[in-house]
Amino acid sequence: MVNLNFAPNENFTDALKSLLILCQPQTWYRKKTIKKTQQKLAHLFQVKNGAVFLALSARGALRAVLKSLDLPQDSEVVVQAFICAAVVLPIKECRLKPRFVDIETTSFSFDLESLRKTISAKTKVIILQHSFGITPKNRSQVLSLAQKNNILVIEDLAHGFEPKIFQTDQDLPTIKLLSFGRSKALSCVHGGAVLIPQKDINQKFKTVFDNFSYPGRIFIFKSLLYKFTSPIIVATYRYGLGKVVHTLLIKLSCITRELSVTEKAGRYDYWLDKKLPAALANFLIPQLDQYEELVKRRQNVAKLYIEYLHSEKNRDVKQHLPIVRFPLLVKRRDDVMQKMKIAGFILGDWYTQPVAPNGVNLESLGFIKGSCPVAERVCTKIINLPLVLNTSQASELAKTLQGLL
Repeated sequence: MVNLNFAPNENFTDALKSLLILCQPQTWYRKKTIKKTQQKLAHLFQVKNGAVFLALSARGALRAVLKSLDLPQDSEVVVQAFICAAVVLPIKECRLKPRFVDIETTSFSFDLESLRKTISAKTKVIILQHSFGITPKNRSQVLSLAQKNNILVIEDLAHGFEPKIFQTDQDLPTIKLLSFGRSKALSCVHGGAVLIPQKDINQKFKTVFDNFSYPGRIFIFKSLLYKFTSPIIVATYRYGLGKVVHTLLIKLSCITRELSVTEKAGRYDYWLDKKLPAALANFLIPQLDQYEELVKRRQNVAKLYIEYLHSEKNRDVKQHLPIVRFPLLVKRRDDVMQKMKIAGFILGDWYTQPVAPNGVNLESLGFIKGSCPVAERVCTKIINLPLVLNTSQASELAKTLQGLL
């Protein structure tokens, strides 16, 4: 069984590695590992090593960035609808006002005309999301618009990114925000990074970030335990054992969750406002070395899905390929997902409401229903297909799904 919603990136190689790290607690906070990870990220984005900061979460890093900017209360931060609450909660926590913009359906990022209408004199920051790791269709126009209006751009690369695009726009520096959560393209269970090339913002951020501590050993132990047990759970899930083990580990609080109860209730939680420990950064180093190959491999699977599932009139999506999940709009979503589950494929549903996850109070986050009709419609139709499969598995999935559409 293929399950996109649990441990899509885990493998037995990392499981063995986590076991070795568990047995070497003296290495969990090794600075040499952190420095090496920073260097690899700096090389990938062609920035100086000092521009890279490693955090335990992207949302913690985002809150620190917004705090370091020292903006007047009620300054506006423009974000798109079709976004995770983890981006919106830090904005609210800093007493800033999120302004939601509708999306286009090629790259699931800002609709340019909606963005132009939303920008005001109070707009200080634009967060440009690379949804599913797709380079936004209107990226260059958004950057130009921000530069014209003296607005800071933070590129949200949590889902993934194409490295080559950052080699051609060095004259338009943006802050880059990355996530290394368990469901992301780069993954170490918990983790994030922020790249700040602007010297003045960098220094202000460093002052805030220096107050972050490292997580305790129990937290690290639980994260490594997730790494060790996840491939076993996935391998035995179809027989029922994996599901039992997973449920037991959660009930015993032996593994950490992606979102806390506080966050799901629509309030910011400081539990991940910490620095990334070496114990988790260890998993990023080989992934960063192989990242361009990872992007190529996953985009080849995306091209396969396009061949099977998209009509000729939708072929422009080939120019905007995803990296973390393949988004597809379908009719009768719930029926399709249920039938695919019976066939052995548990698909994803990023996102089922304009600010995810499902159940988060939209009103408390400042989202007004009906304000972003395209995003709201997409949320009723979208399913996600896995990109971590081999060609044979992906073909089988696509053929099965093709018969249901």
